[in-house]
Amino acid sequence: MIKIKNVYLIGLLGIIISSCQSDSKKSTTTKAFEQLIKSQNGESVEQPDDYALENSQAKVSYTSDGVSFFNKNESLTCNVIVKQNNHFLEIHFQIFGEESKAVQINIQKVPLDFKLPLKIPFANLHLTDEDTMQAILTGMDLAAPEASLGFGIPFEGHLTIKKMNQKNITFDAVGKGGDYMASENPESWKNIKLNAELINPMITTIGIEKSNIFK
Repeated sequence: MIKIKNVYLIGLLGIIISSCQSDSKKSTTTKAFEQLIKSQNGESVEQPDDYALENSQAKVSYTSDGVSFFNKNESLTCNVIVKQNNHFLEIHFQIFGEESKAVQINIQKVPLDFKLPLKIPFANLHLTDEDTMQAILTGMDLAAPEASLGFGIPFEGHLTIKKMNQKNITFDAVGKGGDYMASENPESWKNIKLNAELINPMITTIGIEKSNIFK
């Protein structure tokens, strides 16, 4: 299982990176957080380049029974965080809207020598310790009263990564699910679809060099 501390650090790192997008150089806060990861885990960190910090964007269609998560013309930014964990990779895609909406995708147990297209099954809410690839997808609107329940979480189905280089990443997902409370109630599950293109994503790698992942 991905350790809670690591998930917290990775998620917070993504938020900090996204908030620094308007700066032409990495902020003091981002650099300090990079040092925090190093001190906590003893791992090297490779941060996004300046061009990505200023030019990251995403094109996303994310629906649950036809209801869209993002507004039609909403401006989106994106982070990608990859961490080597023994002989596997953890991959995190983060997509941020203009205000309080964000999409988080966590993938575990990706082989170091993975090939595209890469098809990953969704876990039923919780990533497990099994030596198989699994993914969790959720949308969060922090301004909404029901924010803690999540939006469009697939409990079955799959995510497929089709392209993955430093300039462009594309993936889609199809599945059935709902909010957190629906995980044990299959009859209430809705059709969930996601199509995403990440353009000039802000990429951070932990414990591995970008050149070993993104071709």
